[in-house]
Amino acid sequence: MPARPLYELAAGYNNLFELVLDDTVDLALLEEGLESIECELEEKCANGIALIKSLEQYAAAYKQEKQRFER
Repeated sequence: MPARPLYELAAGYNNLFELVLDDTVDLALLEEGLESIECELEEKCANGIALIKSLEQYAAAYKQEKQRFER
């Protein structure tokens, strides 16, 4: 299953919050929904961090290459 965009994860949290206010909803269902969204959010954050680190490495490499050409 492809990763959902952040706005869909936020909508999922909002939907779960509405279910929390409903006294008739099974708590196991709520817990399952929260765990699902939490796992997706953790994965999205980890991927974002990896992307930032990769971009930082590219920037450092380009800076070194620029300095090498300027000599």
